[in-house]
Amino acid sequence: MKQAPVIGKFTAQMLGLASKSGNMVEIYESAAKFMERNAEFKRNLKSALITPLITLFVLFLACLFYVAYIFPKTAEMFIKFHIQLPPMTAATLKFSNWLMGPLAYSYHLFTVPLIVFLRFIRTERGRFLADQYLIKIPVIGSMLHKTAIEIFCRVFYALYSGSGENIEIIRMAAEACGNRYMDTRLKR
Repeated sequence: MKQAPVIGKFTAQMLGLASKSGNMVEIYESAAKFMERNAEFKRNLKSALITPLITLFVLFLACLFYVAYIFPKTAEMFIKFHIQLPPMTAATLKFSNWLMGPLAYSYHLFTVPLIVFLRFIRTERGRFLADQYLIKIPVIGSMLHKTAIEIFCRVFYALYSGSGENIEIIRMAAEACGNRYMDTRLKR
């Protein structure tokens, strides 16, 4: 467990179990496959999400630019000719004026909730809730859920075949799945 900060808690437990069970070769190979597959999955997930995240960010900036600069100039033409604005246009104009007013308030309105959310996600309860709702996202959630189940089953098989301890094996395989919600559900 001294090496857990470097190689991970689960991997350290798995290697410790290998030395205890006597089936070191099989468990070492399983641990290596787990670490390689986990790193590859994270790498592929990051590369698959980069383009949509950049697209969403640029789209958000384009909408913000439209609402903050282009829309008010167009709406001012109607006001100049004393034409009554439709309710949605008037509301968007008010939002634009508010957004371009004191920028410090706008900045705090968007950044403070984001910082609070990110700090909450790092807590144990926040990670549990994030993992619980993450698997409920329509397309990506089912894929992540199935991946966590696959990791649990693969680790359970590797450890169960090499040791006779059932309950500890289930706990370790549950931790290996990487989803705190599923980990808690499997342990209970």
